Order: sequence, then structure tokens, then C-alpha cells
Amino acid sequence: MALKPSAPNEPPTTGDPDDSPTTGGPGAPGEVPKEPQKPTQTPEELAFYAPNYLCLTIFAVLLFPPFGLPALYFSYQTMKANENSEWEEAYTNSGRTGWLSAFAVFKLMSDEDESSDYLCLSILSLFCCLPFAIPAVIFSCLTKKYNKSSDYELAAKTSKQAFYWAITSITVGILGTILYTYLLYLLR
Repeated sequence: MALKPSAPNEPPTTGDPDDSPTTGGPGAPGEVPKEPQKPTQTPEELAFYAPNYLCLTIFAVLLFPPFGLPALYFSYQTMKANENSEWEEAYTNSGRTGWLSAFAVFKLMSDEDESSDYLCLSILSLFCCLPFAIPAVIFSCLTKKYNKSSDYELAAKTSKQAFYWAITSITVGILGTILYTYLLYLLR
């Protein structure tokens, strides 16, 4: 078989119609599939980018991790939503990032003499294990009372007790729920 001359960009062919390079038939060598390209955003879309407060978030992680780590998560979610042009989600996560980062900074700037009363944590622990949560709420109220009367030593002691009772209540509640669920699973 004689080779036919071909164009400079085409592979040489033998003249057989069955020998021509095909794309797409069964068993035929196909083109290498290209990776899908990210859609490019227009300048108008780029103007809608929600701020992710990355520097403030990193600062918040260093200052007070309980607020800083969720802020870091929402900052990442903001960045992803911006890239996908999901503006509503981007601005929602951006607001969450800003507030959590600001709370972390405010936590550092709060008065260091006063002890935290952990009242919110104590109230949340009421939903976990009531017998351990009641002392947590009582000690939280006592801490608030001692802080107002400037008795910071007693406030610090009752603050620790409120925290320990609340954490105990939450731990017992979670473990009890896990045990209850496991027992239900076994009895099925």
C-alpha cells in the first residue's frame, strides 16, 4: 500500500478508509479527555466578591481558638462560594467570619479581673443531663453575683465549678445518648 501525502498537521494515511484515525467509535483510539475548565468570572462578578477576612481570622485563631477555628472554616466557605459565584452563601459566610473573628478579639480585650460565669454553657447543659446542669446554673449565677460585688477570688472559684459542672453535664448527656442509641441498636 502506498502512503498518501497528507497535510502538515495530519498523520500520514495508507489510503484505506478503515485506516483513517477516528474518534469516538467503539475500540477506536479517542482523544484524551480534557479536564473541565473552571468558568472564568467577569469583572462585574469579581466586584461582588464577599470579603473573607483572612488576616483577622488568623489573628482570631491565635487569640482565642474557640471562636477563631469556626471563623477559619467560614472564611474557607466564603472563598469557595466566591469562586463558584454563589453570592448569597458567600455573604452569609463572610458575615459569620467577621462576627466570630471580632468576638475573638473582644474576648482578649475583656476585663481580666472578672471571671467568666459560663451562664450560656450552663443553660445549654440543661438539655444534656439535668442533675449535673442545675449546679452549673447555680454556680454561674453565684459567679455573676461575686463579679458584681468585686469579690474576684470567690468569683474565680465558682466560675471553675460552674464550668466543670456544665462540662460534666454535657459529657454525661452525650455518653448517655450514645449508650441509649447503642442499646436500641442491639435490641432490634
